[in-house]
Amino acid sequence: GGRRVRFDDESEKPNGRASGSAGAKRRRVSASAAARSSLSSMGASVAPSRRASASSARNALSANANALALAAGRTSDEGKVSPASRRRFRRVSNLFEGSTFLLSGIPSKGEVDELTELLETHGGVVRRDVPPPAPPRVASADLYQPSQDVGAPMRRDAPGSNTIVLTPAAGRTLKCLYAAAVGAPLVSPDWVRDCVEAGAALALEPYRMSRRASSAGRDGDDGDGDLNEYPDATRNAGGVFDGVVVSLSGDAHYVRQFGVLLRHAGADVVDAADLIAAEGQDVPMGEGPCDYVLVQTAAGAGAGAAAKRKGLEGGLARAAKRLGVPRVRHEWAVDSLLANRLEEMDETYRL
Repeated sequence: GGRRVRFDDESEKPNGRASGSAGAKRRRVSASAAARSSLSSMGASVAPSRRASASSARNALSANANALALAAGRTSDEGKVSPASRRRFRRVSNLFEGSTFLLSGIPSKGEVDELTELLETHGGVVRRDVPPPAPPRVASADLYQPSQDVGAPMRRDAPGSNTIVLTPAAGRTLKCLYAAAVGAPLVSPDWVRDCVEAGAALALEPYRMSRRASSAGRDGDDGDGDLNEYPDATRNAGGVFDGVVVSLSGDAHYVRQFGVLLRHAGADVVDAADLIAAEGQDVPMGEGPCDYVLVQTAAGAGAGAAAKRKGLEGGLARAAKRLGVPRVRHEWAVDSLLANRLEEMDETYRL
């Protein structure tokens, strides 16, 4: 459980410049203010009816998570296209048309540029970042759209169905975890080169990367549960974390990127400040307004940021205790994604 998760691929560091318009900032502030207003309306007394109060708090925080997710969807850049893609390579074929690619763990910038050029010139799209999750879930009927030919319902593509993560080795990077969250295949970069050489899209199976090494290492787990052995159709349609409400405790980079990953896997993510502001006292453990606080167990930040984070995490820890929300290591979520199921909450993960 102590293995670190890389939230950046070393070959593809973001430039760190701020983005977003003043209007986008106002929308984010408005969404947050509306969500906080909903929290302030919760009942102040927990003792007379702890279960009812906890349920009310959970509903309010879930509504807040949806509001923030909608705001994020409106202000996001929808997943940045790789810098190399901005060079607008001249297309020579449609070999990879309709597919989106993420590059993870590529050892050099030269190889990143080579793969990006091959993919773009043959019709593919290369994303630098994991794309933002879709807006909050809608009614199941909306998962279907009528066929234009005969009017029969036809299921829309599932998230990740047209996405391929290219990596020389399966790891615990954000992009590899995203592949696990949405059911996208992990494929060797050699597949791209061989497809171009053959002039045709070759079968993925001989090039798939095993996730055994990523999921192995826990007591009693030899890593034999290779996700690539599971057909995509057997995956949880709503995501491994469908219906699970979490809050995140850690540095800003972790909170932002791990939050995106968990939303892709179906979770509702509650802002830490809103959980701290939620009213309640002595709520029985497990009956609080969210299911877990996922704590980053290895973090790095500057002195000022670290001091600020320490204050926020202390407030979140106290809020979790009084609201009956268990605090667990974030590795539990990582291992659950790699196992394609919620792992048993044992002492390895509890804090």
